[in-house]
Amino acid sequence: MDKLNRSKRAFKGTITKLETFVEESRNHTPTKLDIKLNRVQEMNRKIDELKDQYYETKDISDAELAEIEADLQEMEDRLEDLEVRIRDILNSLIAKSSVSSVHSCENEISRANSKQKKNFRKYLCRFLEASLQGDAKLLETVDDSFESLIKALKTRFENKRLLTETHINAILEIEKISESARDIRYMTDILNKSIRALKLLGFERNNLSDLLLFNIILKKIDRETRKQFEQSIESNEIPELDEFIMFLEKRSQTIDSINRSSPVTYKQKQVPFNKSKNFLNSHDSLNSCVICKLPHLIYKCSVFQNMKVSDRFNHIKSLNLCINCLKERHKVKDCKSKNSCSVCKKRHHTSLHIFEAIPSPRQTTLANELHPPAEDQRSTPSEHCNTFANSSKEKKKNVLLPTAIVHIKGGDGQLFPCKAILDSGSHLSFIRQRLANKLTLKKEKINASVSGLGEIALKVKQKVNAEIQSKNGGFSTALDLLIVPFITTTSIHRMDTSEIKIPSNIDLADKDFGIPGEIDLLIGCELFFELLRPNQLRSPCEKWLFQETVFGYIVVGSSDKFEENSYCGLAINSEINSDSLNQQLRAFWEIETVDESSKEYSLEEEICETQYQNTHYRNEEGRYVVQLPFKKDPNCLGIYGLKTHAISS
Repeated sequence: MDKLNRSKRAFKGTITKLETFVEESRNHTPTKLDIKLNRVQEMNRKIDELKDQYYETKDISDAELAEIEADLQEMEDRLEDLEVRIRDILNSLIAKSSVSSVHSCENEISRANSKQKKNFRKYLCRFLEASLQGDAKLLETVDDSFESLIKALKTRFENKRLLTETHINAILEIEKISESARDIRYMTDILNKSIRALKLLGFERNNLSDLLLFNIILKKIDRETRKQFEQSIESNEIPELDEFIMFLEKRSQTIDSINRSSPVTYKQKQVPFNKSKNFLNSHDSLNSCVICKLPHLIYKCSVFQNMKVSDRFNHIKSLNLCINCLKERHKVKDCKSKNSCSVCKKRHHTSLHIFEAIPSPRQTTLANELHPPAEDQRSTPSEHCNTFANSSKEKKKNVLLPTAIVHIKGGDGQLFPCKAILDSGSHLSFIRQRLANKLTLKKEKINASVSGLGEIALKVKQKVNAEIQSKNGGFSTALDLLIVPFITTTSIHRMDTSEIKIPSNIDLADKDFGIPGEIDLLIGCELFFELLRPNQLRSPCEKWLFQETVFGYIVVGSSDKFEENSYCGLAINSEINSDSLNQQLRAFWEIETVDESSKEYSLEEEICETQYQNTHYRNEEGRYVVQLPFKKDPNCLGIYGLKTHAISS
């Protein structure tokens, strides 16, 4: 802990020195600024590592951790401000350098013009070649003359027909909009931009073009806006295009004003990321899971379902949830739910039942058949246990999601294999938090809202840009990935893949496609269709489809069969030496324990409790012995005197 605090103080000192350099230094050079910028980025990475080390420290209170998080956040904000300032200075220096180089070239041309007039075009051609960028820089000419370079540039980029077609298509391909101020502004912006561009190309507007554009745009607007426009027309004359555009702009302002005046429950900061939609199917509800923060009940959470029963119980206890209904703000003794365990009918949730068995009509208890209970059996110090199991079958239709094994490159260049799901219904791509931390890539802060079915939103605060590759290295691309705590699992059940006849000549993208597993990566429609290849095969039963991708063949389809786990009825009555069985038994008794810490005892109950604690023991025969309490000393009863008096009388 002390070592981490010293590192934090050292980082603060380094940040202060960087701020002093930026504020006081006057003779900035691009080289120095590049070094300082790299230093800022390195400090960001070290602070992320320091934060992870603090989280892994056990002997730290919540209050201390909150204070440390605030300090680290302040340091990250200072580094972000430093990076912006350094980049601004670098951009200004680059701009000045470009201007000075232009002046230098102009002076050189001027000198050449005065000394060697015949070489003027040669210098001008060299200046033009140095100014070209992108595809234009790779342009080849017939000779090295200025005229041939200008001709090649005009031939390649001054394609009037192509430019005209592009701007006309931009108008024709406008999609039908909804009643939204943003959509209306988007439509008018495209229309005005395309009209101006066509005018620069020599195509002037006339009555016919205005009429055509008016009718094209009129069919693209929403029903309510069309109604408002028709009501605004006072005659049967054809409206002018400019009047129609002015109406649309006024309409967008009206919708904006109405939206601003409506009461809102929260205010969200505007960010470059728009609200995106992810249509990966998941069973959502209005309840938020306390484990993964996704919109579903806790017992439906895949993370919770994949835990051992003892881990589930410990997690529920640590979250102060009721072990019967798995909800907050009460304990099991105060639970008002009428439901209980469907296996043993006791007051705990079925998911916390120690044997994780589903009851069936033919369930049998083998323990009573193998070891009938004795009427008077002595207890011994050794522990004994009866373990029961039963078998239950339930058939459901299982849909297989397309998965592939993808290699993703980390910050040190190392490739990490991970299971990815290919989802054409998701606007964005996602990466699981655990894998993102392992990659040690630079995380960028964002404030995005991602929603799926039911418009249930998930806040995403970080993203990474990572390079993904195929297994053979033949495909590679960079991709922006939003960091989320959990994505999904491929299936709850193991699928029986024996019915799938896989062609021997294909390479599967995921050889374990039928085995349940957690998804570390989701690749959305931004890249989905670039991954597909033309080859496609179908199984003889027409239920399975093999689609070729850059990662190999993915398998999609559905099945009514599952590879069901085999359960064995078992009864054991012996000394327990297994640590795991001890943990299960301990968790079982903890589930059945009623919390009496808050119960108030009466005076007599306290006396009885004290009597029990002071006098109970186990005798030589193994019997349990405790002395009975007396309200008063028996000698005070005076029985002997009374009986003597009775006899004498």
